[in-house]
Parts: sequence; C-alpha cells; structure tokens
Amino acid sequence: MFLKLNIIKSNFMFFIFLIGCAATWKDKVYNKDKEFIIKGMYPYHSISIEKNKEYEKIINILRKEVEEPIIFDKIVKTYFDIDYPPFNYQMTMIDKERNNLIVRYFSRFLRRKIYAGIMIQFVYNLKEKKIEKIYVDLVPLE
Repeated sequence: MFLKLNIIKSNFMFFIFLIGCAATWKDKVYNKDKEFIIKGMYPYHSISIEKNKEYEKIINILRKEVEEPIIFDKIVKTYFDIDYPPFNYQMTMIDKERNNLIVRYFSRFLRRKIYAGIMIQFVYNLKEKKIEKIYVDLVPLE
C-alpha cells in the first residue's frame, strides 16, 4: 500500500511539474522565442472577415488578450531596436485551409522613402484554440 501511494504521489508531482513547464504564448513573448515570434509576414493566403459575425466573439476575446503595450514592445524588440507610436488594430483575416485567424496590428511611423510602419500578426488556430505564432515586420512604403 505504501509503495502504491508513493508511486501515485510521484506521478502526481511529475504531472504538476509538466503543467508548470508548459509555456504560455505570453511566456514565449517575454522570452523572445524566435521560433514563436517570426520576422516576416504570415505567408499563407488569407481573406478579410471584418463583416463576418461568425467570428466576432473570438476576435473580441483575442483582442482583449493581446492588446497590452508591453506585449507589443516585447514582440517588436525581439528583432528591431526602434521607437514607434502605439499599435492600432487593423483587421482580422482567415486562412480557411489552415483554420487560422490572423489578427493584424499596425503602428505607423514614417522613415522617409523607406518604411510606412511596423506590423504584428497574431496567428490563432481555431481548432486548437490557441495563438500558434506571431509575425512581426517592417512595412515598406508602396
């Protein structure tokens, strides 16, 4: 009986350890995880869903979760040592093939003849219900 209790206790402690080790998306941002925060833009085809009521609730929840200036700053500072104005929500897109929502933010700053600003894209997988990746990049003037 004592041996069984020790095995159960040991398994329980291992389970608690694993839960504690599971990094949240915010942990990955604070740790500047370059496998999670990618320099570039979302590479797959997606379309705007601004008028689509089907995803309105999840978009509002995601926006509340990510819209923290410190989060934006950590993401930007992973690759760029620049100052920028506050980010504004720009749009949400869907990649139906991969079942992803892409929530896009933009900070407009003008570097004459070079960049219009900087963009951050949060990629949320609808099936797994989690932020899978974050893309960040400078946006050239067009």
